[in-house]
Amino acid sequence: MAIIDVSNNLEDFRVKINVSDNSMTLIIDHYSGKAETVTVPAFLGKIPVTTIGSYSFLLEEKIKQITISEGIVSIEQSAITSCEKLESIILPKSLTSIGDGAFNDCPMLTNIKLPENLVSIGYEAFENCESLTSIHLPKNLVKLGEGVFSGCNSLTEITVAKKNPAFKAVDGVLFTKNMNTLLFYPGGRKGDYIVPDSVFEIHPGAFHNCKELTRITLPEELISLKGEIFIGCEKLLNITVQGQNSFFSGIDGVLVNKEKKFLIRYPKGRRNKNYIVPDTVLTIGHGAFYECKFLKNIVLPENLVLIGDETFSGCEGLNTITFPNKLKFIGERAFENCPNLKTITLSKKTKLGCRALDGFSGKLIYKN
Repeated sequence: MAIIDVSNNLEDFRVKINVSDNSMTLIIDHYSGKAETVTVPAFLGKIPVTTIGSYSFLLEEKIKQITISEGIVSIEQSAITSCEKLESIILPKSLTSIGDGAFNDCPMLTNIKLPENLVSIGYEAFENCESLTSIHLPKNLVKLGEGVFSGCNSLTEITVAKKNPAFKAVDGVLFTKNMNTLLFYPGGRKGDYIVPDSVFEIHPGAFHNCKELTRITLPEELISLKGEIFIGCEKLLNITVQGQNSFFSGIDGVLVNKEKKFLIRYPKGRRNKNYIVPDTVLTIGHGAFYECKFLKNIVLPENLVLIGDETFSGCEGLNTITFPNKLKFIGERAFENCPNLKTITLSKKTKLGCRALDGFSGKLIYKN
């Protein structure tokens, strides 16, 4: 692969040329314009444009000034974005691939039609496209990277071409073709949601930042929840698990494992000031109470042995917390951004992960 300068031919586009098997194709490597409507060219001469490169429309940060004072280096950066005004983009029929983060942080993008020859879309390609309300996936698309539409808070509907062999959409929600895996729930969709009975797995990030989701019901056959499930679901009040699920359960709307020993997620939207963790719980998972801003007091069970990373991070209302004597470990950044936390009481035998008490400026009390 070699870079060629075609600035005179393509104005605001910089491209790379890919040579393989005696054929040549073009990759859009960078867009530097600031137009509201952009048409991506289909050809340069007779060479087709087949790829929108990774992060090609993304924000640029340029160093304005570097200063050194008393051995400390300070870097002042200026941010220049190519896509902050981009509302509509027209893609060529020749396009087969959109790279990682290609349209990441294009806040005004509302109109994009994916061409039928498109085969793959990379990791976080449309992340934080906050004005995007709907998108149609074409028939030849077979690869979607993780977090493709994460942070698209206005997205309410995804549709898929009927002949697509890999994906299917039902009521605007994206699944694998066989309906066994839920891939993405649109971030702007409002109200309650019942996950279909056919779903065995929920993909990482599928419900990330779904700010309007209020209640969710998980199916009896669900066996896998990957990643930081339901992070950023600000209005989520209740998590229910149907039937005799072999892996998951719910206790008063809080998600736990089947044996009720592992607390997975406390719904962020609840306005309860107090919460008593069930006596059966031995482990509180990664980010289980992440940004639960209304909680002031949490009572932990005597048999609790482990607290995961970022468990109470962002719990702005939390006042005091006492850990049981049997607690063996507190994970990384467990109390980050807890400005009102005044006291933490724990055993001297409890081990702390890296930066476990970062951001805590209150009184640390050791017992026994």
